[in-house]
Amino acid sequence: MAQTTIAYLERRYRALEKEIANALRHGPTDGSAIADLKYRKLIIADEIQHHRRLVERFGKSDSEGASLRLEIRSPA
Repeated sequence: MAQTTIAYLERRYRALEKEIANALRHGPTDGSAIADLKYRKLIIADEIQHHRRLVERFGKSDSEGASLRLEIRSPA
């Protein structure tokens, strides 16, 4: 599950990189729109790192992933 999530987030990250590059390449753009895209890219990068740390901490097996999901959803 965690590896699937990481792969999805990495695809979103690359898509945002392309979107930013396209926006910058097509001349004058709305600075706030570019800033929003960069912010979203940063958020996704943080999520990728978070999920990678979880995988390192709890392992990669499905049984560990199931217990990991329970830990994440439980109230602190």
